[in-house]
Amino acid sequence: MVEKMRFLDAKRKSRSDGGLSGRDFYSAKCMKAVNQCIGRSIRHARDWSAILLLDHRYAQPGIHQQISRWLREAATAVGFKDALAQ
Repeated sequence: MVEKMRFLDAKRKSRSDGGLSGRDFYSAKCMKAVNQCIGRSIRHARDWSAILLLDHRYAQPGIHQQISRWLREAATAVGFKDALAQ
């Protein structure tokens, strides 16, 4: 993975139209896996599940935008103590 990231970074520097950086590629790959795991917990419209993303990074705008839209619209970010109180 590190080599792929270095390759993309070098390729991006040599091209004028940009492209994905190594960090962007890694982030997209990770968020794809997160979204797939979330999707596995809910199979159909009448199914239900509790989804907890227990990392403050999911509340950051760049990461938050990569979460599936249906979940993004329903999700709320709360602190750990607040989550325990609910």
